[in-house]
Amino acid sequence: MLVSETKLKSSNQPTLRRFAVAFASLGAAMAVARPASASVTLYGLMDMGVDYVSNEGHGASLKLTSGELQQSRFGLLGTEDLSDGMQAIFKLENGFNAANGALGAAGTLWSREARVGLVTRAGSVSLGLQPASMVDYLGKYTASMLVYGPAYYSAHPGNYDRVLNFPISNSIKYTTPLLGGFSASALFGFGGQPGSITAQSTWSFGVGYDQGPLSIGAGYMKVNGPIGTAGILASTANPFTTTNANDALQTYGVGGSYEIGSSLLFALFTQAQFRDADTKARTYELGVKSVVAHFWTLGGDISHTDVSDHHAHLTTLSVSAAYALSKRTDAYGTFAVERASGTNIDGTPLAAQLFALGAASSGTQSVFRIALRHKF
Repeated sequence: MLVSETKLKSSNQPTLRRFAVAFASLGAAMAVARPASASVTLYGLMDMGVDYVSNEGHGASLKLTSGELQQSRFGLLGTEDLSDGMQAIFKLENGFNAANGALGAAGTLWSREARVGLVTRAGSVSLGLQPASMVDYLGKYTASMLVYGPAYYSAHPGNYDRVLNFPISNSIKYTTPLLGGFSASALFGFGGQPGSITAQSTWSFGVGYDQGPLSIGAGYMKVNGPIGTAGILASTANPFTTTNANDALQTYGVGGSYEIGSSLLFALFTQAQFRDADTKARTYELGVKSVVAHFWTLGGDISHTDVSDHHAHLTTLSVSAAYALSKRTDAYGTFAVERASGTNIDGTPLAAQLFALGAASSGTQSVFRIALRHKF
């Protein structure tokens, strides 16, 4: 009996070896057939600090706030090689209030970005909730979109020129590859209105040049439909206009930056115009950010907006200083002041209102902030 069992085991060994070799060969073939690599990255940041506002409503205020240099956020970024120079990509990004845990946009989980796309040698295509092409090519020349700097307090009044990123939903975007420093992009946001392709739709284009220390960009965007100011500007601080369902906003701009050692100089011009009311808002911005002694990042910015219809003039000056405690954590302080003159849409004297704050009771408003930011 023992002999028989031994013979049986011995006779099965070549078969087992052949099966093992075949299985290993199949696994190797599958490994070759699979994409070379795929990855998913979890990332985010938290920005928390104390603000002192000189005039908000009818007096000063002191409060703990989240996300004034950068909005507190977390996200998922994924890539997968599809061979032949092609990649699948996706990005999901959520904005939230770190002070109370609330979503950045009520009822919306991925309020900052939610897109999927393909990257090829001929360029990239992405679909979903994503920045307009104009933001891609002009955002780098405004302090409100810089990673270091006065950030949101320096945003242009009401963000009517749309340079500060308000992502476009239901959109498709194509971006060319970088060719000799040049690139371009086009976006269309579907309005989804039965019987009309253009109703509630968004068009945006951008072109830029980045080579060495010099960067230049231009962008255009048209938004069809009403352009509201809810949550951005109070009526007392709004020098623009009310709009209707058939109105459209057209905005464009040009900007540039130049690196000199550890300093970045930037400039931007934008114009926003409402089709029906023919209201124009022109903004001029100049700024600088510098890295000093490897640990300090200093920023300064000034912008001026003219709205001729209401003889309105709004000037915002902002400065900031950030100290790097590590590669991921920094402490910073920022100060901004806005002076406004002219009349608002109600015909009364225009009040000042820095972005993300309540309107002042007069034409001047300032804010000082000390905060901590951690990236992960």
